[in-house]
Amino acid sequence: MAKHSTLLGYLLWLLLGPLGVHRFFFGKRVSGALYALAALLAGGAWALAPRLSLSFGAVGGAWYLDPKLYVPAGIVGLALLVDLFLIPRMKRDMARRYQAGRYSYNTGWVLLLVLGALGAHRFYLGRWRSGLLYLCTLGVLGLGVLYDLATYNDLVSEDNERWISGTPRY
Repeated sequence: MAKHSTLLGYLLWLLLGPLGVHRFFFGKRVSGALYALAALLAGGAWALAPRLSLSFGAVGGAWYLDPKLYVPAGIVGLALLVDLFLIPRMKRDMARRYQAGRYSYNTGWVLLLVLGALGAHRFYLGRWRSGLLYLCTLGVLGLGVLYDLATYNDLVSEDNERWISGTPRY
């Protein structure tokens, strides 16, 4: 039974929810990627809005933002509201899918999010080669860290299974 913290899940939902990080934490790769895509679309629309000259206008002296640019942000906001109630269920699903053991998912995820570009999460699992690679290349220019967002639960589960069975990694 894997031990994913509900509290950490809610903190990720609160702090990084629009990017889908809480979904990745609970092993929901596809929906996490959809969150990230919608957040990028919403952020891109916001960044491009002044250049498009369609977004800002004055009505009676008050400024407004064109509602068409809020569609991706609205979808993410609604999904985040639904996730507020789904996090306990996502945690229960995790307990069935991933192996608990020597390595803590919570510790690994905190290391991934805070020091991922330096490979701390990989060093934590004893993956020294890839940890050194991340350290020397800043997480393989950030792409490795993005990959690890989607696959880190599998790495921890695999290493926990090896530790329980006594099988060496190499």
